[in-house]
Amino acid sequence: MFRREFPKKKRINFSKTTTQNQKLLEVEKIKFIKNGTTAAYSNFKSYLNKGENGNNKKNRVQFRL
Repeated sequence: MFRREFPKKKRINFSKTTTQNQKLLEVEKIKFIKNGTTAAYSNFKSYLNKGENGNNKKNRVQFRL
């Protein structure tokens, strides 16, 4: 029997990622409110809900801050 060198990739727990998303959103919301730009915040939210290709992939955490 051979020992597996690399562990299997874990499946992403989507509920977890959405809560992370919401937490990060809250942080961003505070930032945007401080800067007085609510439009920027809503744009950011819509960017979050879309995937990189414009598909709606709500469960992906996807920014590089």
